[in-house]
Formats: sequence, structure tokens, C-alpha cells
Amino acid sequence: MKLAQSHSAMKSQTITKNQVESNLLEYIEENLHGINSTHTFLVNLPSDQFIDLIEKSQHIPSFQQWMNYYLWLFRNETEFRQILSHTLFPTKFLIQFIYYALGKWILQENDPDEFFMEIASIFTPEKCLQILIKEQVVDLDVNFALALISNLDEKGMNFYFNETGNPDDVANFFYTLFSELEDSMIKSFFIKNPELYAYILQMFKAHKDKSEKHQKKFEKFIQKFKTDLEMIDLILYIKEKVTEKFDMDKEKQLPYNLRNLNRILGIVNTIKDNENITDILQILYRQRVIIDREEKELIKSILTDEYIKNIFKLSENTKL
Repeated sequence: MKLAQSHSAMKSQTITKNQVESNLLEYIEENLHGINSTHTFLVNLPSDQFIDLIEKSQHIPSFQQWMNYYLWLFRNETEFRQILSHTLFPTKFLIQFIYYALGKWILQENDPDEFFMEIASIFTPEKCLQILIKEQVVDLDVNFALALISNLDEKGMNFYFNETGNPDDVANFFYTLFSELEDSMIKSFFIKNPELYAYILQMFKAHKDKSEKHQKKFEKFIQKFKTDLEMIDLILYIKEKVTEKFDMDKEKQLPYNLRNLNRILGIVNTIKDNENITDILQILYRQRVIIDREEKELIKSILTDEYIKNIFKLSENTKL
């Protein structure tokens, strides 16, 4: 895989692999002046050479600083996400890049608690699994570990626990993990990852009858997060029903005004009596059950604006 298929955009700064390896920092200093030239160089570098540069130069502080800066700057571009998730991209370099990025995130006055969820979204599930296993992230930072785990599907989670510990004691792993996190962080992870919640709750239920200790842990967990868990159950129910009843691939292709109104009204009627409407709408939007911001604003208006509510004349028949 290449970041780009051609080097035609690099005519004025062509460099051979040997030249890069032998005098990388000198080349960077002499030829890459500013964002545009650096972007052109990196985007047109074949992935094997890109990764080779990282492996051979990652121990040099000035190179680390240079590469981290531009990876952070270009992190949302498809080409850079592809290279960061490449199987051979060194996970050790990624760890120090991530903590460099955390510093940048905080300097921009973003919420530190949101960082790991944001940075984990850069990587494919396969790369998240690789980072978790090779770098033993649980021992580094439980917030980061949970963010990476939340990107895994059930197969990936099962593989992770088979590789790193006792697959029969997954429940204890999460109980221990949660004991090191603030309640607000646990709630945030569950709200943003309903599927992770469903997986963990399944583990807790499966283990609760194994001992009195597990039973007490389970009951304490359910009691503490009762309201949040009920809200997530509702979200999972809505997602399941919408997926069953409507062709979402088709819906996403249609203009806003031609989409199936019954889907919108079904969501409205299902959540109208809930106290956490804002959170629910945001999660449904993130889960693509609500397709775009226009839909989200319409649903919010129907729920909160009496004039608009009367226009749509809600009926119980439109429940999901």
C-alpha cells in the first residue's frame, strides 16, 4: 500500500531511499520548509519507506519532534490515518506520538477526558488491538486502554482477552478497570459506545452467579449506573428497531426532505418522555441512527417546540 501511487508531485524534491536513510535530518532541514513541502513529501512517500524512516530514526529526539508535529497536523487526512494504522507502523512510536498529541490537545484548551476517545478514533480496530497487546496499554493508562477497547468488535475483544489474560475472568478485568476510573468517565465511555456497554454487561451477567462476590459487584454496578444503563438500553432498542424497519443505506442517500418521516417520528415518540433527550440525540447521531445535523435539529424541535409539535401531530402509532 502506498500513501500515493505516484511521485510526480515531488519533482523538485526527489530523494532515494538510501539518501533518506543516510542523511535524513539534513535533508529535512535543507528541503522541507513549511507545511506544504512537508505534506507533499510525506503524502508521496511509499508506505514501506515511510515506515522505514520511522523505524530507523525514531530514537532521534529532533526527528520525533518533527514527525509528531506533522502527524498531529495531518491526523484527520485519510492518507495519514492509513499509514498510522498500517500493520508495520511501530506501535512504540505511536505511544509517544499519542502523548505528544495529548499535550497539544490540552494546550488548545480541550477537555483532557475527551482526548483518548478522540485519538483512538484515528486507528482501525486492527491497529487498536495491536497497540493494546504490544504496548500493554492497560498498565500505561486505563482511560487510553478503554478507549482502544471500545473500538474493538466482539471478536477483537475476545482475541484481546485470550492473548493477554484469563478469558474466563473478563468480568474481573472490567471491574478492576472501572475501580480506577471516575464514575463520570465510566458513564462517558458507555454513552459513547453502547456496543461496549452491551458486551461488558453480558460479561457481568454471565459471571454474577459464579460467586457471592461477583453477585455483589454486579448489583453494586447496576445500582450505581441504573439511570445511565436504562438510557443505553433504550438507545440500543431504537438502533435495533430502526435497522429492522428502515433501509438506512437508502435513507442516507436521499435528500433530507425525501427520507422516511415514520423513522423520525418513531424516534420522537420513543424518547419523548425521557429526561435525557439531549444525550440520547447525540448518541443516536453518533451511531448514525440519526443521519445528519438537520435530522437531529428537527427531532429536537418536534420534542421542544409546541408549534412544530402540533404540525407533526404525533400519534402513538408511529412508535418504533
